[in-house]
Amino acid sequence: MMSGFVEEYKASIHHVLNAMWEAAETTREMLRRKGFKVGDITHGIGNYIFIGGEYQRASYCTPEFGFEKGVVWCNLNGLGFTSAVKRQSVTRSFLSKLIDEIEGVEVYGGKDYERDFYPGHTVEEAYRMIIESSEQTIQISIRITRFWDNIPAATQELINRITRFTKIAEEFRVEVLNPLLRGYG
Repeated sequence: MMSGFVEEYKASIHHVLNAMWEAAETTREMLRRKGFKVGDITHGIGNYIFIGGEYQRASYCTPEFGFEKGVVWCNLNGLGFTSAVKRQSVTRSFLSKLIDEIEGVEVYGGKDYERDFYPGHTVEEAYRMIIESSEQTIQISIRITRFWDNIPAATQELINRITRFTKIAEEFRVEVLNPLLRGYG
């Protein structure tokens, strides 16, 4: 059964896998041109893909790279960016502006990455949960889910969202952890 599926959809599967890596490479180059220090593209492992209403572990590698503000990744769920910030530096105003101004924001735990703060809760609830949590770092992801039909436009949109995230974090003096200094890039 799987052999027949792979044979029938081999060209499409090949196209999707190449598109993921090309999107990561294009995003990396665009960030480098904007003056960001970027790491090499690596083979991300241990990722989870949202399928049928639940997260399922991906045993295969996907492209990702670190840069001074976070990690850019591409998988079957989308093209995105994840940043780790110090919990103590997160304010209600920062969280509110971030969610209001950037589409596709998710906020969750640093160590307990299955602990969702946003979406699923109001900004007030999310902020209260963050402050009351024992997390030292909070992860913020920005995802573009519908990018397959126009990868260049989606890549530019992700760059725009990363730039906006960076400005908002600087405005509210949120301490962003650099994964290149931590050895992730």
